[in-house]
Formats: sequence, C-alpha cells, structure tokens
Amino acid sequence: MAQVRTEERPALSVIVAANVYGLRRAKEPPWSQEKLARHAELSAATIRVVEGARDPGRNSNALRLDTLERIADALGVDPARLLEWDPEATRV
Repeated sequence: MAQVRTEERPALSVIVAANVYGLRRAKEPPWSQEKLARHAELSAATIRVVEGARDPGRNSNALRLDTLERIADALGVDPARLLEWDPEATRV
C-alpha cells in the first residue's frame, strides 16, 4: 500500500526519522546510533534504517510498532512524540 502524504506533510517515515535523529542528538551528551541501539535493545543497523528515511532518495523499510516503542522508551518519550510533525525538523 502506498504512503499517503500531502504537500504540507511528508511521509510518516520521514517524520519519525527526523524526530528520532533530533531526540538522539538532543541527549547530553548526544547519543550515537550505537548507544541508542543498545538502550532500545535493537541493532545499530535498525537505527540507521529508521534515520535513513530522512533522505527521500533512500528506500526505507516499514517500521514495526514494537520497534517504534523500543526507540521511544530508550529516548524517554511517549511513542506519539515520534509521530509529531515539525516542519523545521523534517527539512532535508
């Protein structure tokens, strides 16, 4: 099934990627993808795929809800926070 997006809002994968990247980098000190992976009990490759969706030229796999939940828990935020759209944060 194709992703539905509007001119105003990018695909959810882009929004999630930008939010995960921003929240990870906002940690003090900023977390590496590897550190987030350890805290989320995921592979660093999974984090790279999730954040890779920020680049519209890259093909990203569908994000499983349990993966989204693990990332949110590791970052200390509600999973819904990863779906919030901030036009400034999602600019490529």
